[in-house]
Amino acid sequence: MKIKQFEANTEKEAMLQVKEEFGKEALIVSVKNIKPKGIFKLFKSPCVQVTAALEEKDSAITKEVEVDDKKIIDDEKDNSIYHSKSIENIEDKINELEQYIKNGQKENHLVIKKEQVSEKNIPLINLIYNQLIKNEVNEKVANKIMYGLNESLSKGNIKINNLVSIIYKRIIHELGEIETVDFSGTGPKIITFIGPTGVGKTTTIAKLASHFALNRDKSIGLITADTYRIAAVEQLRTFAKILNIPVEVVYNNEDIKESIKRFEDKDLIIIDTAGRSHKDNEKLADMEELLSYIPGNEVYLVLSITTKYKDLMSIAESYMNIADFKVIFTKLDESICVGNILNFRYKLGVKLSYVTFGQNVPDDIIEVNPHNIAKSLLGGQG
Repeated sequence: MKIKQFEANTEKEAMLQVKEEFGKEALIVSVKNIKPKGIFKLFKSPCVQVTAALEEKDSAITKEVEVDDKKIIDDEKDNSIYHSKSIENIEDKINELEQYIKNGQKENHLVIKKEQVSEKNIPLINLIYNQLIKNEVNEKVANKIMYGLNESLSKGNIKINNLVSIIYKRIIHELGEIETVDFSGTGPKIITFIGPTGVGKTTTIAKLASHFALNRDKSIGLITADTYRIAAVEQLRTFAKILNIPVEVVYNNEDIKESIKRFEDKDLIIIDTAGRSHKDNEKLADMEELLSYIPGNEVYLVLSITTKYKDLMSIAESYMNIADFKVIFTKLDESICVGNILNFRYKLGVKLSYVTFGQNVPDDIIEVNPHNIAKSLLGGQG
């Protein structure tokens, strides 16, 4: 196996390097944000480091796995370099899962080998299932991920290292395609942030604005309709001043149309809104009316990963009544479990976009990486 690290200003640029050198068969091992160090760090920009691997032998395999009466075709010739191509052993592909299994099976020191397994290895299924539950994956979701594998293992229909591949790919499949801010259209891109109070919405806007201004060289205009919290307006103004980005405060729906018109020369217009309780139907109706005044709008619902599963569902379902949205999860640094991300996708099917994991602007925000989430859920380091 050939392993190499690629560095670029953005993750997408690094991925293009991977694709150019390794081709479509590349396996993404890790994605890291690298911050400059040393005395000259103020004069250097942060970069993204992607570690990729390439199998030196051709091993294209196509499997068909039935899950809850529907079929997922795991085609190893998929065009996306984000998909794992040949997961042959846990050591290389899922980082620490093998160590976790060994710790749970000290009496027999289970070792992953390329051979068909017998019923004595079935506890592996329980270990992986328990790992998912430990990461707060909902039981229904975990059962879907593990569907049919016990029977297939006991019959010797699959190899044990292919078992991990199947589970890994099922998680990737459940997380779906990631959708982030896309500048392919004409005119300014308009995105609006909605969500309950206390989830870090304004800070997330500052991170995304600074990312596009500093790393993507985009011209940006900020609009805030969050006039209920003076602190939120001042916070956004402070970030805008540092970045030399214009910001306007609007007090009614007509004002927002005028502000958008004044920013028509910008690449990106970001609109902040007041936090709304999902239980306050009147305020949600006001939010819906506000959104109707914004042309070509792309809405992002900001949620905290630390919120309880039932509350997450309740919040999202309330907001689904007023807008179609993509989801940004915040405060990953405050939680040791990422199972709610998978639960959320399974239950509602909405698109994931970004995650945040700290207070540093603009560093602590990245696009959702399904492979990192899958590895984290399986006991590795995402």
